[in-house]
Amino acid sequence: MGAGFLVPVTYELSDAVSLDLTPEIDAAVDEDGNGRHLAYSATAGLSVKVSKAFTLTGELQALRDDDPDQHATQGVAALSLAWMANDDLQFDILGAAGLTADTPDARLYAGISRRF
Repeated sequence: MGAGFLVPVTYELSDAVSLDLTPEIDAAVDEDGNGRHLAYSATAGLSVKVSKAFTLTGELQALRDDDPDQHATQGVAALSLAWMANDDLQFDILGAAGLTADTPDARLYAGISRRF
């Protein structure tokens, strides 16, 4: 079992623009299952409220995993669009591109969030 600590921070630059930062540090389980190693990352994003219902967010993320069997450094650039259909329902779409050889080339996600 591993353990981690992350601290999400949001700073509102204006009514329509916010800066998001999330540093993370983990005691990750070694690939062979024996022991722990350091893994850490930082994510920075800029969110722009395009309208009352739509928010556009750009993010950059750097991740480092110091597993003894294979060290890896990943870099990701992402762009997402969120649509608040109503007060309790949100739809999201995100595209991400890998910036290093250790990172998957491209990914596309879609999501639905519902408040109960």
